[in-house]
Amino acid sequence: MTIVKGRVVASKSSELEKTYDALKTGADLPPGLQMSLLARDATDPESYFILTVWESRDALERMRSSGQVPAAVAAFKNLGVEPQISISEIRKRLP
Repeated sequence: MTIVKGRVVASKSSELEKTYDALKTGADLPPGLQMSLLARDATDPESYFILTVWESRDALERMRSSGQVPAAVAAFKNLGVEPQISISEIRKRLP
């Protein structure tokens, strides 16, 4: 799972959401992407996250080695925000 986090001022939050909407409906989603969520911190409305679940670490590494800027990263950078990126391993899932 990748977590891309950035601070987006209120005046640009709708632009981030529109960019995300365009991504999730596009045919250019990378192979192996299973699920993606755009989330906002409930106590800090300028803190946004794009969480993406990949079918495998190999799928994630193929996307990362493609030479293209990941869409989640670009969504923040296009707003002038330098995001923080982390990679986590999902150990268990419900349901």
